Amino acid sequence: MDRNGWVAAATLALAAGWWAAGQAPAQAQTYDPKPRGKTTAPKSDYSVSRGRTMRRPPKFDYYYYQPRNGYTLSPFIVSRPVQRQPIVLGPVRPYTEEQYAQLVIASYEATRMEPATSRLPVQSVVQEVTREDGTVEYALAAARVADVLDRGTLTLDNREQVKLRGARVPSENDPNDITRMFAREAAQTVRRLTENETVYIMFQDPLRNNEGTILGTFYLRDGTNLNRLLIRKGLARIEPTDFFPDEDLTSLRQAEEAAREEKLGIWSR
Repeated sequence: MDRNGWVAAATLALAAGWWAAGQAPAQAQTYDPKPRGKTTAPKSDYSVSRGRTMRRPPKFDYYYYQPRNGYTLSPFIVSRPVQRQPIVLGPVRPYTEEQYAQLVIASYEATRMEPATSRLPVQSVVQEVTREDGTVEYALAAARVADVLDRGTLTLDNREQVKLRGARVPSENDPNDITRMFAREAAQTVRRLTENETVYIMFQDPLRNNEGTILGTFYLRDGTNLNRLLIRKGLARIEPTDFFPDEDLTSLRQAEEAAREEKLGIWSR
């Protein structure tokens, strides 16, 4: 094929391509005016415009809001280091490396110290007893009172805390001055009656109150019910939530009614 033949063939191929392109459906070119990246910053951070006037805030970050940068913070922004004055806690003694090594070795070789009370044998005063018929009850416990806490809670000699069942003793942290006075009087009464004396504690279900404290009925050596005695002297109210709903509280209610009629303790106001 000579030169003229090659030119004719090329012209024919080009014309065929143009004809095929004209026969194919035209695809409209789409343009996304929105950038690919998205910003979660509020509009007030990058625009304070009013109407059609574009205004930028004083601290506008032009790098961050450029779509080509993917809405990322400028790598040229460097926070200024905060210069703080070191706090001197006290005189510091300089140690040499040898002295510091001796301190580290001594700390590893030191005998572990434990509180003396943690080595004492602790046995709970609450002991379950199984009767011959298979029922499980709580045995009568004997203990000494080590301390009297707030709201009728007693600390025993084995470090267990038991609250007077059914007796709502006033709190020494009450904002009322008169209530605090009777709370101190109730604590002094319990200390005087239980000092150097063995008390007997009777447990029953529910064993604990809503706060998780063990509940118990305390009896003195002569058989006096300490819980009922505080209610009778007007130093406590009845706490019915310490019992089951079907519990018989006649004895405690009679003691509270008598203290109210005689205007004793908290009923004297």
